[in-house]
Amino acid sequence: MPRIELRKFTCFWSLVFLFLLLLYLALAAPVSLSAAQEPELTLNIPATVIPGGSFIVSGTLKAGDTPLVNKPVGLTIKDARGAIFAAAETRTDADGSFAEEFTLPADAPAGTWEIHVAGESTHRMKNFTVGVLTTGVATAIPASLKRGETVTISGVLPQGNVEVGLTIYDPNGRVVFVDQKKAAVDGKYQFNYTLPAEAVLGTYKVLVAGAETAGQTTFTVTAPSSPGGGGGGGVTPSKPEVDKYEPAQNAKDVALDAPVGVTFKQEIKAEDLTKVSIKDDKNKEVTGVKAAVSGKALTLAHDKFNYETKYTVTIPQGTIKREDNNTENDAITWSFTTLKKEVPPVPKCEFTDVPAGHWAAAYIKALCEKGIIAGYPDGTYKPG
Repeated sequence: MPRIELRKFTCFWSLVFLFLLLLYLALAAPVSLSAAQEPELTLNIPATVIPGGSFIVSGTLKAGDTPLVNKPVGLTIKDARGAIFAAAETRTDADGSFAEEFTLPADAPAGTWEIHVAGESTHRMKNFTVGVLTTGVATAIPASLKRGETVTISGVLPQGNVEVGLTIYDPNGRVVFVDQKKAAVDGKYQFNYTLPAEAVLGTYKVLVAGAETAGQTTFTVTAPSSPGGGGGGGVTPSKPEVDKYEPAQNAKDVALDAPVGVTFKQEIKAEDLTKVSIKDDKNKEVTGVKAAVSGKALTLAHDKFNYETKYTVTIPQGTIKREDNNTENDAITWSFTTLKKEVPPVPKCEFTDVPAGHWAAAYIKALCEKGIIAGYPDGTYKPG
């Protein structure tokens, strides 16, 4: 009788254990699946490049919303013939982003090129078009316009039913618009681009490529005309006038923690400080940028710059207003370049009392080059 009871007892607890095990596996499996998020890679490139032109390949590497920091990213570019044009490796920054600049040779073959980017077991590929510049392929209408207005880019390719790519660069050389579509059967195409309210003033460059040909044109963005006065002859209020840039326009050897700002000739007040930015020559924003206004000065706090890098400060229209007449500023941009990183000189590490044939000469030199020993001012080491 006790044995029968023992079997029943053991069987019961075995079933309980099995039930708990299955319950644990059912609950644990979804957690482990959700925790192991696959890396995601984004890739940004221009749609068109001309032979001899430079372009930037950029993107991000993340697992969900988490940036993958300091991870290697490989980039391979294949030309229109399928040959490898360039292969490079870079690493992601603190926000998971990466960027690399390339320049095509003047004799780059026209056609469709490929860019392959890989990192953390994930891969992305995109195409861009290289075309030989041909007169009359691209036209911008109107040639001059204001913020908020639309420019139409149109033309005719030597071949129909082919992909045509468009890239627009602002006056600072930054890509502001990329698009791609198929040309009509007669080779005609048309793109429309509406300028944002904060568009930089100046001349914009347009590149169009397709059917192994490319076109280039420009259009100019101007400030809106000021409204006239009444019958008595009104006076248009003056806008804020820049007195000084800090660092100065095109300054060199700027410190990594240098103060950044602009001083006006009039007292100013803040209007919208949220869109002020500092970007490097790869169009990457500097982190920690925070604008503040005091008196005549607009100052920009920022995280530390990188060595030997060109930075561009952009203060959009409507960032500040004059205190006395309430008129807003026009868009303001200026650039500067940071200093080079100083490389400490390598010590000579030659001692007059340690000939090359000395049994410890190699060891002494190695220790000296690592800065562990230095010898005496008279050029001797005085080994024991």
